[in-house]
Amino acid sequence: MSFILGSSYKKALLVTFCFLLSACGGGGSSSNSSEKDSSTDSSQVDVESLIVKPNYAGKTELAVINDQQRFKVSLDIAATLDMLNVLTYSDVYDYYFLFPENRTTNVAASSCSSGKLEVSKISETHIKADYDNCVDGGITSNGTLDIIIRQRNSSRIFDMDVIPNISIDNHSNSEFLKISGFFKTRYNGNSNVERHVTTYQILLADDSGDSIYFDGLESKVNISDQFISFGGDIYFSQFGKVEINTQKIPESDSTVFSVQGRDEFEISIDKESGITVNSGLSKIPVVATFSDLADFDFDNTNAAPSAKITVKQESLERNEVVQLDSSSSSDLDFDVLTPTWKVIASPQNASWNLGAGAVSEFHSDFPGIYTIQLLVTDPYGASSSTEQVITVQQSEPNININTENQEYSVNADIKLPLTISNDDRDGPIALRLAYGPDGMYVNQRGEVVWDSSIPDFGITTTVNFGIAASNLDKVKVFDFNIAVKSKDINAVTPWILSIDSFLPQWNDSLKVIENEGKQQLISSTFRSQIPLLIQLNENDDLEFNWATPVAPYSLTFLQSLDINDDGHMEKFWVRNDGKRVDFNFQDKWTLIIEDGKTHHLTDALSIDNYMSDGSEFGTIYLTDFNNSGIKELTVISNPSSHTTTVHSYSLNDFSLIHDIDIPEKPIGICDIDNDGYKDIVTTDQAYSIKNEKIVFE
Repeated sequence: MSFILGSSYKKALLVTFCFLLSACGGGGSSSNSSEKDSSTDSSQVDVESLIVKPNYAGKTELAVINDQQRFKVSLDIAATLDMLNVLTYSDVYDYYFLFPENRTTNVAASSCSSGKLEVSKISETHIKADYDNCVDGGITSNGTLDIIIRQRNSSRIFDMDVIPNISIDNHSNSEFLKISGFFKTRYNGNSNVERHVTTYQILLADDSGDSIYFDGLESKVNISDQFISFGGDIYFSQFGKVEINTQKIPESDSTVFSVQGRDEFEISIDKESGITVNSGLSKIPVVATFSDLADFDFDNTNAAPSAKITVKQESLERNEVVQLDSSSSSDLDFDVLTPTWKVIASPQNASWNLGAGAVSEFHSDFPGIYTIQLLVTDPYGASSSTEQVITVQQSEPNININTENQEYSVNADIKLPLTISNDDRDGPIALRLAYGPDGMYVNQRGEVVWDSSIPDFGITTTVNFGIAASNLDKVKVFDFNIAVKSKDINAVTPWILSIDSFLPQWNDSLKVIENEGKQQLISSTFRSQIPLLIQLNENDDLEFNWATPVAPYSLTFLQSLDINDDGHMEKFWVRNDGKRVDFNFQDKWTLIIEDGKTHHLTDALSIDNYMSDGSEFGTIYLTDFNNSGIKELTVISNPSSHTTTVHSYSLNDFSLIHDIDIPEKPIGICDIDNDGYKDIVTTDQAYSIKNEKIVFE
């Protein structure tokens, strides 16, 4: 049985009821139908004998409504409550659940195109309508409808008892409905909330014997917003008893009915959109618009559902929760669908959490790509599936360097171990120098290596640098700094002399400098050619320290770098072995490597006539020019005023890699064309070391 009541049913009931009210002098519109005044002494009619509970013979236990029947039962509940609303309040309260196009107060006169409808005024408080094969708009009505006015109120709804005993036959869809029983409406003037309260003892039955019985069900009209709520017991002859409760969704035209049998489900009705049946978290809500229901036939062949997943984001952090919503899945038959979730592809050895229900939650601590399948199945076994790809990203790298309470000095071999706090799932994490002083780099052991080759001004210098840490998904630059102190803090044990004994030795080679409020003397001739730092100590005695490390004779120090990655900085020295030929001096520069561990000197590179003026070797860069992770030796020199020469050598065997001549003196080095190779920048141009040509002018 399915009471899918269309607008024709409602209109027939609405017109008839309003017509009868007008005959009583109450609400509703006037009518030109036949009316007979049969007023007699009220004692001749025992109105109380008309008020009889209908005879319900169906099931009375708590109803079990399965997935196959739930949407049909929901429509029955919505449609019959809507019909009771019409019977009770006619067009006074404009609040109908279904078919909103008929929400109107312009009710036409009741008439029969064939058959007969006779309205009798039994007394001043009793009106009766007799239907005798009354045909109106394709609907045939038979039976009686009695209205007994108990009290006339200022509102258009009187206190009254309504006793229908009517059968309605809809010829357009062969539906038959018999209405019997009674309901009582009372004005609740003492309540600040409920204006009218109606109690129903109504039985609806079709010609097959299936029935719906409203046993003491109540409807209440809220004073503030005229919202009509229903509550009480409804019996279905096929299933048994359910209890109905109603609530209005705030700031909307939606009504929610809670239906409690053996199981609970909800019916949500929006006057402008449609009806939604929610069977709990484990099922997909059934959604139907009013246009969907207009021509729907439950007797059609079962159709397979359509699965659909809705997600707000497809890329997650580790352990971030994403909701996968199956509520957009649909079924042409409005069947209740059961969702099943499954991960069908994932990273190797991964684990995850995937919930059940219409809205599933997924999260994983294992980065990678996951494919999640949704399978939806209707009560008859038909199913459909779809898939959603979710990517779990690696966490952002997190590194640190412990430089607290660490002291570093100029030209010292500095190694700073980097600490990575991420676990293996965020790896591999690549480390590189993002910015910093020349000669600084990150070796393969994850150490920041630098020879601290900066000018020694006799003060502490703060050196800033940044380390870029990256994995497959993220990159972050971490900012650090270290304090590099003047070399005097790492000098050899000082000599202590009396200032009186030393003063006679002063000469023009001594220079006075100011350092941190103290006057200091620097000697460039005392003790051979090695500069000395001379200052007064706390006892006012002269204190001598080497101002620079002791250098091999005739060698000029250039830079330091741990070439063989043994933890010791190799030093780069240069020596000019040129000689005079025919009154001309020919330069011959030799690059010498001092092993940082053994201090053994090795001639690495020899260049003839490298500098025409013989003044210096040139500027060297120990830099990873090609972004290979391995540094190269690059020498930039100016053999003439019109030419700059760039030579790059491998630090493994000092073989020549690049030989470039450019017309201007460089002002900087950077990767200007983003090809992974550093370029030489002049005031007007940029030259590619990789391609040995101009890349920008």
